[in-house]
Amino acid sequence: MNSLLPLFLRLLIIVILIGGALTMIPIHLKAQHINTSGFVSTEAFVTDGSRQPFYFWTNRLGQVNTLDQHNLFTRFSAESQYTFTNPNRSLFAGIHGNFRKAGVVKFNLPEVYGGYQNRFLRFTAGLFADSVRLAGLSSSNGNFLVGQNSIPHPRIRIGTNQFIKLGKGNFAIAGFYEEGVLNDQRVVKNPMLHRKNLFFRHGSPARLEFIWGIEHFSFWSGLHPTKGQFPQKPMDYLGSVFSLPSDKEDAIGRKNVVGNQLGQYIFSLRKAFAHTDATLQLSHMFEDFSGMAFVNYPDNMVTLLLRFRESQFLQRFLAEYTYTLHQSGDDIDDETGEYKHLNGRDGYLGHSEYGSGFTYDGNWMGSPLFGPIRMVNGIPRGPENNRFYAVHLGGQGNLHRQLEWTSKVTWSRHFGRYGTPYKPTRDQVYSVFQLRYTLKDAPFSFDAAFAFDDGWLWEVSRTRQGGVSVNAVYRF
Repeated sequence: MNSLLPLFLRLLIIVILIGGALTMIPIHLKAQHINTSGFVSTEAFVTDGSRQPFYFWTNRLGQVNTLDQHNLFTRFSAESQYTFTNPNRSLFAGIHGNFRKAGVVKFNLPEVYGGYQNRFLRFTAGLFADSVRLAGLSSSNGNFLVGQNSIPHPRIRIGTNQFIKLGKGNFAIAGFYEEGVLNDQRVVKNPMLHRKNLFFRHGSPARLEFIWGIEHFSFWSGLHPTKGQFPQKPMDYLGSVFSLPSDKEDAIGRKNVVGNQLGQYIFSLRKAFAHTDATLQLSHMFEDFSGMAFVNYPDNMVTLLLRFRESQFLQRFLAEYTYTLHQSGDDIDDETGEYKHLNGRDGYLGHSEYGSGFTYDGNWMGSPLFGPIRMVNGIPRGPENNRFYAVHLGGQGNLHRQLEWTSKVTWSRHFGRYGTPYKPTRDQVYSVFQLRYTLKDAPFSFDAAFAFDDGWLWEVSRTRQGGVSVNAVYRF
């Protein structure tokens, strides 16, 4: 740790100098209806084990090198917005990059994007991350499939800028339509990834607000190493987007749909009480029609978030339970080895012909709790483990007006996959505790975090490992 301090101090000086220069930007540009905000930071992760603790490398846009004991970063991020004469219309652009030292120095550019928005619609193109939800206290953004665990892939998105009210009541809708390409190292080269969602909202938090929505992903096109180019004509695209039937059959005679599907239902209740705001959310995952019809009904992620408006020490508390063991049931009879029915063994995140699964650049695009990714010659081959249940707790508050704490702890039990189970099952514990001090009269903050993992999931034997991270941030 001591050998890292001189370099860390040099990086901190760079942060201060760059941050001081950037403070001049907003002053000059405000007259041109341009607002710019962002940050510059320096951060170090150090572990005493063979890999970084779980909460040091997960949900960080795939930027922390998991197997290096030391990761040093100098980060910069900025977003500018040009507002037209009509304040409801604007252009925006953003960039987020870093220099990482983990063995060698490497420059990374996880986000570069731009777009246009008005009162109701927003168009975005480039590399951009999805928003952090539930105050960042969830293990995986409160759902199975959408988070910040992997680096963003190239995509374009058009959708609503907010919930849009229909009529004079308390009913509103929101959604978007997205197309992207997965251009990393994978089994099928350059497959397209379609995504869309639609959400409905009714009521108000003062009484009771209900949100229901569906999110749908589909792989299509791409070059398979032995089967050649997958269909990519306009009708193939429409078949994938709308999950139309295909003439192809699998090994036991089941007809599939065009493309390879994945999605989730999300149900959310919000209620404001006298001193507390409560949000109860359920995410239900599906990979085919059996999941859409709730044949896999036990598999859910249930999250409760409480916000205490009059408490300083504990301002937010989150409890979350995740279960993925069912997967529409086991379709093979243990005694005869025969298929029992046409549903079953959904095999979450594996995606058959798209054999790298729901990954990008070696990380899950959704929940990191699914555990290790099988790697063959540096190419992802889907999940080693997709059957597990987990209990997760998170909390956030203030020890002092300028000193904030955040803590997360997760316990999980993992069963491997149907056909290749873990014997015995593997238990795992992840934990992190972070302190953040913000200067009163200057835009600086300083973080220190302590993480500890214990379990059998990532190694062949039980492994305990801890880590420390420190971070200095200048915001402008």
